[in-house]
Amino acid sequence: MEKDADAEAIFWEVRIGDERVTGGIHTVWSQYIRIKIFTNRGRDRLTTVDLPVYPLHSITSIEGRTIHPDGSIVEMKSDAIFAQVLSKTGDLRIKHQRFTLPGVEPASIIEYRWRDERQNPNGFQRYQRLDFQRDIPVRAIRYWIKPYTAPGFNWIMNAQDFSCRTTPFQKDINGYVLTSLSNEPAFKEEPWMQPADQLRAWVLIYYRPAFAQLEPDKFWIEHGKEAYNRYKTRWKVSKVIQQKAAGITATAKTDEEKVLLLVDFCKTAIKNSQTEAVSAEERQESEKNKSPEDTLVQGIGTPEDIRFLFAALATAAGFEARVAELPSRQTAFFDRRFTDPYFLSDRAVAVKVGDSWHFFDASATYIPRGMLSWYHEGVDALVTDPKESFFVTTPVSKPEQTVIRRQGTFRIGEDGALEGDVLLVYTGHEGAIFKERGERQSDSQREEALKNILKRYASTAEFSDIKIENANDPEKPLAYRCHIRVPGYAQRTGKRLIFAPSFFQQGVPSLFLAKERKYPIYFHYPWTIEDKITYELPAGFQLEEPRVPAPISMGNFGRYEVHARIVNKTQFVFERRLVCGDNRNVLLPAAGYPAIKETFDAIAQGDEQSIALIRAPAASPAEPAH
Repeated sequence: MEKDADAEAIFWEVRIGDERVTGGIHTVWSQYIRIKIFTNRGRDRLTTVDLPVYPLHSITSIEGRTIHPDGSIVEMKSDAIFAQVLSKTGDLRIKHQRFTLPGVEPASIIEYRWRDERQNPNGFQRYQRLDFQRDIPVRAIRYWIKPYTAPGFNWIMNAQDFSCRTTPFQKDINGYVLTSLSNEPAFKEEPWMQPADQLRAWVLIYYRPAFAQLEPDKFWIEHGKEAYNRYKTRWKVSKVIQQKAAGITATAKTDEEKVLLLVDFCKTAIKNSQTEAVSAEERQESEKNKSPEDTLVQGIGTPEDIRFLFAALATAAGFEARVAELPSRQTAFFDRRFTDPYFLSDRAVAVKVGDSWHFFDASATYIPRGMLSWYHEGVDALVTDPKESFFVTTPVSKPEQTVIRRQGTFRIGEDGALEGDVLLVYTGHEGAIFKERGERQSDSQREEALKNILKRYASTAEFSDIKIENANDPEKPLAYRCHIRVPGYAQRTGKRLIFAPSFFQQGVPSLFLAKERKYPIYFHYPWTIEDKITYELPAGFQLEEPRVPAPISMGNFGRYEVHARIVNKTQFVFERRLVCGDNRNVLLPAAGYPAIKETFDAIAQGDEQSIALIRAPAASPAEPAH
């Protein structure tokens, strides 16, 4: 199918059905795949298989074999299969069943099957995802699905295609229905692209009541009404909540200040049991929360507990508050024409301030006040209401709200060594991401992370006096400080020392390296990088006239500019600024890729530009006095 493919799936078959077991119903996925290997690279990549075992899943009945071109068959032995913990997310450890097919060579065919049994705590699986694309081409994919049935169960199974058009469902024997797809190309990820689920081929199987309203506007009004009634009981305003809200907002002069003080309180006074470092005992206590007052008293809660506490406090402070259901741009883009709440999986609180609705997630500990997580910006949020729910598009932050500030104060020695102090400051989404990543890290792990960042710019760097500031502060910028020494940073050539003034961009390639591109360019959020570097020149050297790159305008998307100046003949100050996402523009069409690549290549070329220091001529001896 693809001339440069390392392998190709000849067919991939999946059979999905429910089995009644003691204590409930399990959904069983029986999968079988046959792959032709073309190259050594394909052999190395596909001979060993990892099957993730998620919570409430169990994988059994693994079988595999290799078929050689001469027709000989080598069966995989049972001792080739073993379980291994390969990944960990927070407290969640994901095991993988790993096995290696025997004797695989180019032109071999490998095939294997397995059984994935999934528990259904809610009685049945309302949603099932069918993948129709892999990282290798697939000639034929077939899914057999047995719709769920039970006495009195009047929901209907439906299917929604994404980035593909599968065959219509056909009834098969034993109560199964079949859908398929042929000649599906490999899915190849590209840097800075939209979420994979927005681009690759997959199908969502979902159930809805037979009498469900399908006209979008009416559907979302009814869904929002039902959701409001379900949530309303969770933010009960008690006398304790009223007193606390009055105390928190007592110093506020405006409604905006009142709301932000409530957000600050929930972020600083209440621990998030899922994202912050808490003890097992604290987590157990938080599970006892039944109301906002419980969360307030315990001082700890789940993200949902904290959101409901904030909603109760806002209501007690006299605001109109609603729970809002949001999609996440991290997975796929929501389209309200799809009349099912599958994509509205996240929550925030909408508060009416003046005549407009503002959105807050007080459980997002490190997101700055007034902002949402990046994947909740620029999405259609459903504001639930007892009468008529409605959508509001959440705002996208500005480039100046997410800034990476990098400062260096360096001395350059006659031997070309660079030494001095570095300051890295992260605000907005960048700060939140680093803080969340470091939440469960030790001090030494955080220091090692800083070293890894700086070694991108100078692999031979030596570090000392590392300090990390505001790592756990919800509002203050995250800051890293350290002393750094880089031997041979400036190259000695005769009487000259040559070095690149854009220290923080050394070793950083152009943002886009590929000559061609298939998918649109997608930045998660607008951002700004600001560099200021001061170089103290070595004694006896002077700077040749510095040349700086010309500024680059990216239209309504961003800009790049560099400034340089000499101070007191002994210091050289270099400043660089890159802004991406002006006008809250984060999605660029693939058709414009050649021009975008040319622009970022020019930026990278400007960042690599070097300057020279030359030894100053010796002063002429003074003439004798007459």
